[in-house]
Amino acid sequence: MPDTDIRRMLDDYISDEPPMSFGLADVRAAGRRARRRRRAAALSGAGAVVAMVAAGAGMMGVRPDDGTRPAPHRLAGAFWAELDPRPFCTAALRIAPTQAPTTVTNEKNGYPVRIPAEPAEHAAARLSCYLAGAVPPLLPGADYYRSESTPAGTVPLEAYPAETTPPAISASAVVSDERGVGEIAFGMWARASTEAENVANCDGPPCTVRRGPNGEAIIVLDVRQDSGVRLVNITVFRGDTMAFASASNALPAPPAPTGQAGSAGDRRLGRDDLALSVDQLIDLLMAPAFTLFPPD
Repeated sequence: MPDTDIRRMLDDYISDEPPMSFGLADVRAAGRRARRRRRAAALSGAGAVVAMVAAGAGMMGVRPDDGTRPAPHRLAGAFWAELDPRPFCTAALRIAPTQAPTTVTNEKNGYPVRIPAEPAEHAAARLSCYLAGAVPPLLPGADYYRSESTPAGTVPLEAYPAETTPPAISASAVVSDERGVGEIAFGMWARASTEAENVANCDGPPCTVRRGPNGEAIIVLDVRQDSGVRLVNITVFRGDTMAFASASNALPAPPAPTGQAGSAGDRRLGRDDLALSVDQLIDLLMAPAFTLFPPD
C-alpha cells in the first residue's frame, strides 16, 4: 500500500482524542489537523476503566540470561526487565479526594463533556497499577523501554495526565523480545461527542466496529502498508468515558522536528506483527480499571 494511501486513511479515521504517548503521535496529530479542516464531527475519545495507578517507578534491571529463552532484541538506553505495580497500587489505595463534578462544552459540536470527580493524578495511579500488573503476563520474556514522548522520569506503562480540560490519562511503552521491537499505548478520557457520531465516522476498512459484552461500541482502526508496518488504534465507548489502546510493529522513531509531522512511511519494521493482538488489547480495555466514571 503506498504511503500516500496510509496517510489518507489516517487522516480520514484518526480521532480527535487528546494526543497519546506513542511513537506515531506525530502522524496522528497531523491526521487530526487535516480532519478538523474537512469535518466538524470526528471520532473523539472517552476512556473507561478503573485501574490502580499513581506516580512511582518500576524496577529497572537486566534479566539474567539462563539460556532458557531467546534473548530479546536490544535497543540503546535503559530498559526494564520487570515492571513493579506495587508503588502505583499503594498510591491508588489511598483515599482519593474528590472535586465537584462539572461539565465543559466541546467548542466544535456543543457536546457537554463531563469532568471526572476523581483527581487526574489518582486516576493515573489506578491505571498504572493495572497496566503494570496486567500487561507483562501477556508478554513473557519481554523487556520494556520508555517511549521518547513520555515525560522525563516516567517508566514504561506509567500513566500520566495531560494538561487538558478534562485531562486525558496516557501510558505507553516500547516492547522488545525475541520477535523484535514494537510499541503499545493506552489511555482514557471523557467522551466529547456521541457514540453514534463516532460509529458513523467509521464507515469501512480499515475502520471496523465491534460490540462489547454489554453492547459497548468498539472502533478498530487497522492500517497496514506493503513494508509490513502495521498500526492499530482501538477505542471503546463506555458511558461518558472512552478507553484507548494502540499498537505498532514498527521501530520507535525520534520525535519529529518542531512544527513538522511524521509519516507512517517514515517507520521501519521492528517485528513480524503486533506485540499484543487486537483481541488482547480489547480485553485489557474492557477491565473495570478503564473508566473515569464508576457506576453509582
